[in-house]
Amino acid sequence: MIGDAGGTVRAVDSDGLGGFFAVGIAGTGKSDVMDVAFWRMNSDHVPVFSGQTWDYVAADKIEHAFTDFGTDVVVDGDVAWIVGGSYGLHDIKPDMRMRGLIVRLDIDTGVVLAPAIVASWAGVYTQSMFFGAGLAPEGIVVTGHGYNDAGDLQRVETSRYSAAGVRTWHRPDKGAVEARGNAVALNAHGVAVIAATVREGSATRGYLLGRVVGEFTQTFDLGFPVSKEASACGGVAVDPWDQALGGGHVTTGGVMQARALRVHQ
Repeated sequence: MIGDAGGTVRAVDSDGLGGFFAVGIAGTGKSDVMDVAFWRMNSDHVPVFSGQTWDYVAADKIEHAFTDFGTDVVVDGDVAWIVGGSYGLHDIKPDMRMRGLIVRLDIDTGVVLAPAIVASWAGVYTQSMFFGAGLAPEGIVVTGHGYNDAGDLQRVETSRYSAAGVRTWHRPDKGAVEARGNAVALNAHGVAVIAATVREGSATRGYLLGRVVGEFTQTFDLGFPVSKEASACGGVAVDPWDQALGGGHVTTGGVMQARALRVHQ
């Protein structure tokens, strides 16, 4: 599938039947600049959508008032859970802020199945963004970060949302001037395995974090080797044997090197 000019795919997931659903961003040519974009190829290899856009519209029903980003997608049957962020005048007016965003679409019709979920704020963490998502029983687990208005105080945040749009669990985590959860996967025992990157001193450091969903239990914090040079963990998966797989990079002597690892839990 070749998309229109100005769009990019950020994530893709299989429908389990030979087709896929992809999500990203596309330019609007309007004041909001960007909207969530999605692509769909069905199991017959027929393109259903190619760069179709979705625009978050708040209760005041003014279109193209928010700049929207799609960063990840997970498919559950005929439902695509899209996560990302929405920038605009949310509930702290008159200031423009970024908030984590979740929207559910029918993968074959593009119909929105429920009102979009916009993350709430807490204390100084007035802004947020979702970067990764994983299916959970009767809902979704998302990871990303919360941050203050200046953007120089951040923390990894992981949450579970129900299909009804209720946040049923929220775990603020490692904080720094730069901190984010990049990807998340849920294992068979209810542990969210999070690929995270956190600034420590002058360099970032990659982490695989294990957190029990629904509780505040911490099962593991596996940091990449301590170094004055940067590392990051950007991807995670859980295999059929319930082992966590992570990937990212380390830097040695100024040279970036790929890093992949398997964790026995």
